[in-house]
Amino acid sequence: MAFRRPQVLLLSLLSGALAGSISLDILAPVDTGLSNIHLTVTTPHPNPLTITYSPCTDSDSVSAHHTVASSVHALKSSRLVWRLPEDSPEGGCLIAWDEASGDEVCRSEVVDLSLRRKRRRRDLESIKMNNASGIDASGPWFDGVAYLEGKNVSQVDVELAKGKRIGIIGGGMAGLMSSLILESHGFHNFEIIESSHRVGGRIRTIYLEGEPSDYQYQEMGPMRFPESIKYPSTNETLQIKDHQIVFQLVETINKLNGATPGDDLSVDFIPWIQSSLNAPSYNGGVRNADGSVPTVGEIAAMNTTTVLPPGLEQVDDSIREIFLSPERLALLSNNMYRAHKQFINEGWDSWSEYGFIRNLLGAELNITDLALDTLDGAGQASFWGALFESFYFSATTWRTIDKGLERLPLAFRPFLGDRVKFHQRIEKAEYLAESNKIKFSWRDNLTEKVFQEEEFDYAFVAVPFTQVRRWRLPKFSSVLSRAIDKLEYNSACKVSLQFSTRFWEHLEQPILGGCTSTDIHGIGTICYPSYQLNRTGPGVMLASYTSSDFAFRAGAMSEEDHVQYVLNAIAEIHGPIVEEQYTGKFDRQCWLLDENAAASWAAPGVGQHELYIPSYFETENNVIFIGEHTAYTHAWISSALESAVRGTVQLMLEMGLVDEAKNITSTWMSRWMVV
Repeated sequence: MAFRRPQVLLLSLLSGALAGSISLDILAPVDTGLSNIHLTVTTPHPNPLTITYSPCTDSDSVSAHHTVASSVHALKSSRLVWRLPEDSPEGGCLIAWDEASGDEVCRSEVVDLSLRRKRRRRDLESIKMNNASGIDASGPWFDGVAYLEGKNVSQVDVELAKGKRIGIIGGGMAGLMSSLILESHGFHNFEIIESSHRVGGRIRTIYLEGEPSDYQYQEMGPMRFPESIKYPSTNETLQIKDHQIVFQLVETINKLNGATPGDDLSVDFIPWIQSSLNAPSYNGGVRNADGSVPTVGEIAAMNTTTVLPPGLEQVDDSIREIFLSPERLALLSNNMYRAHKQFINEGWDSWSEYGFIRNLLGAELNITDLALDTLDGAGQASFWGALFESFYFSATTWRTIDKGLERLPLAFRPFLGDRVKFHQRIEKAEYLAESNKIKFSWRDNLTEKVFQEEEFDYAFVAVPFTQVRRWRLPKFSSVLSRAIDKLEYNSACKVSLQFSTRFWEHLEQPILGGCTSTDIHGIGTICYPSYQLNRTGPGVMLASYTSSDFAFRAGAMSEEDHVQYVLNAIAEIHGPIVEEQYTGKFDRQCWLLDENAAASWAAPGVGQHELYIPSYFETENNVIFIGEHTAYTHAWISSALESAVRGTVQLMLEMGLVDEAKNITSTWMSRWMVV
């Protein structure tokens, strides 16, 4: 991926006999309180230098506004980290002074700070939204000045920095995204350590026979990406910007591979059908007069008004007014970060669903219990998860990946080469103070006495906390340690069944894609394939997708019993044709039972977002934690990708590579961030 060169401000420093021997270049706009100054040395200077920001008329360093860096050794090309004080005046120059003689060595043209002034004005709104949580509305990791406070980063040897050995623990989408960003910014000395035999993490496409081109597959992890929402009442369309990073990644990786649609490495999007009027609506055992199951469209056409118990309607109205107002939905569409910040600032992360309904709204206990059924039933969960999920599932247009989402991680193969080590299940992480490195240890099996080890200068840990909390760890800060130990997770189970034909597409009212739900216990959602509609030959149905309670309990069932239970439920809905055409091929994925995950996605409890998120943005023991569990949203691939962007920016700032941090931000976060 090409490094996108930002605006260039050339500051040539010239002086007498040393003319042309030293130059300072700023290769990114001075638009924040943090910038890189590139020090290029043609002829080494004998004495250390002090660089100041001074009035351009100064002839000595006494009246300098501030010192940019001191004891600068102009021996080779490097960079300086320039932290601009808030009161830095416009119209100044950078001046280099010989520390031995006090003489001026060279000076720059006038430094343009106008972009920084505009940026500060724009950021006033973000400042107004700050509270004690310390989370900035525009994303805390982009406050580079605050991040580098107290860190001794002034002069950076770029070659040395980019030669650091970087470990990426976990080959899911956060780990893969990190590797791509590192590679594209000149970091080539990295390695991915993966506990399983594959990359992709919780992306899991199963192919029940043949090749992907046989289209006998189902998604046992993520399935689709919401794209936009169209409101019929206003004819307004909102783009769901939070997921555009997935589309951008696919475009990037296709270009990197030189892939054209249909190629072996090409990742191609196709429409996903989320809703179908002909899908069955089987709830409460209700059937039509002829014994058939009513369709979603038939239920909608009845235009029956659901009579809610007294009190429940008021609760429902209050929830919609507060959490699903048009203004909040628009904010979720335009900037998920600001929407999250608003949610935190209004105090909603301090209320459980139960506490809000029972104690704040004053609902009766019975009404509270009924209302929780319309949410997630957990009671102690924060409303945040229900909020962004409700928004995502309001989407009217969706996309998925042709031949399975597995195509996305597989497209990283040429780029990664042999830099992935499989079957390495980490058991210990140790910080080595003497060498300032982080060491990871593992064994091929628990009976072995000798550990295998790898040492890194820095490491991204892109592993769910459900696994990390099993490791022997170095001492982390109290909040981060508690996040690792206590962050809550949900679980999900899926069962896919293959049939000899796509019988559902040949009904009197054909079902062409779409997902529906049933109240048969433990079945949850049923999805009919959106790809290759009206294709002849066998087809694979996602016959059950359930989360929360049943997904935790399903592990008590044998795989054989669970699959038969689901098959019986589908037969109850569709009739004898189900058992007649079932081929016996299936797949079950219960994520709680997965040895590399032990859960499906993070589901933070009340208060955990506000408390834990800031701790993820501190580098401790040379470790940076990434993954969907460290993001603002959870369960979706976009969450993992955005965490990797944050993590790599964090690493660049840690090393003083401000230009790279800005470039990563502008490349991947330009939907929200202005750099």
